[in-house]
Amino acid sequence: MKTNKMLGERVDDRLKELGVNQQWLVDKVQEFFPGSDLDIGNVWAIVNRKSRTSKYAAQMASALGVTHTWLTDGLLPKLIEETRTIGLCAMQDTKQFIAGEITPKTKRQNRIDEIITFAEATDDEGLAVLLFKSREIASDYPIQEKQTQS
Repeated sequence: MKTNKMLGERVDDRLKELGVNQQWLVDKVQEFFPGSDLDIGNVWAIVNRKSRTSKYAAQMASALGVTHTWLTDGLLPKLIEETRTIGLCAMQDTKQFIAGEITPKTKRQNRIDEIITFAEATDDEGLAVLLFKSREIASDYPIQEKQTQS
């Protein structure tokens, strides 16, 4: 069943349902997707302009604990049954990095982590987006054929 509301209205409804504000959403997206450029201005515009779409839809859906298809199109199911919170892991990584126990992740490792987090917290339509994004990322990292010893 589809609703007539726009993405911006569903974001606002979910924030009210959770009893949180727009800054909370920005913070949660940053927790789930470190390096995301979503800011309070973006969220304000999405909500107040009742936006139909947003490049941040998948990130916001994960942070709000709802499916990508519900947030973008109003299609059920609404809630993600199980989401993976990575904020504590990121915090621990930061502490270990400062202590010199681990080295910083490469751009590729960060992108792979983002994809895994997204895959674990999305529905079928979100997985289609993930497949597209994975192909895009793969084009940045051509496969190097292994040399066999003769």
